Amino acid sequence: MSLPLLDDIKKLKSQGRYDEAIDLCRKALEACPDDIDLLYELGFSYLAGLLLKGEVGDQAVQVFQRIIELNPHDVKAYIALGTAYEHDLIDFEKASEAYRKAMEVDPRNPDGYIYLARLYGSPGVKISLDEKVRLLQKAQEDAPDHWMVLNEWGNHYREMEDYQSAKAYYEKALRSPGADADLVARNLRSLASFTAKADSPL
Repeated sequence: MSLPLLDDIKKLKSQGRYDEAIDLCRKALEACPDDIDLLYELGFSYLAGLLLKGEVGDQAVQVFQRIIELNPHDVKAYIALGTAYEHDLIDFEKASEAYRKAMEVDPRNPDGYIYLARLYGSPGVKISLDEKVRLLQKAQEDAPDHWMVLNEWGNHYREMEDYQSAKAYYEKALRSPGADADLVARNLRSLASFTAKADSPL
């Protein structure tokens, strides 16, 4: 598969033209059906497209399962599979199984711990508050500056009504390399708005 083709697919995705990206991926896969890079682009295009439309479907799940068949040790594929279960099929139990498998495949990779911790309180997911904390602690041991770890600590402390600690972690997340600045900034604004209404200024 050529790099220009990948660039074309990524450009379509960046423009929100997921159906076109899917068509391009599917045509390219006719020539090389086991190309993992193409399969990832197809899976993420399905995932984002369904989210954008507010629809439910298993297309992304099927693609990520195929990647796992091709490479059972690909942690990214288990995370992607869990994300597809979580957001496209609203199946939190299956999502948790995929995230736990990611942890099993590579115990030093923080992503499985982070994504599983995020499922705390979701229907059908048996994660206690203590386990959630242990998951975040383990993730932070291996990736102390990972913005998702810091952001999730912010969410945790907000739930615990420790708003000062929540604010501190969100601010650390915002300064971390590769952070989703829009997401973390929204969390900070939401926290500030909530505490103002609750008469608990930061």
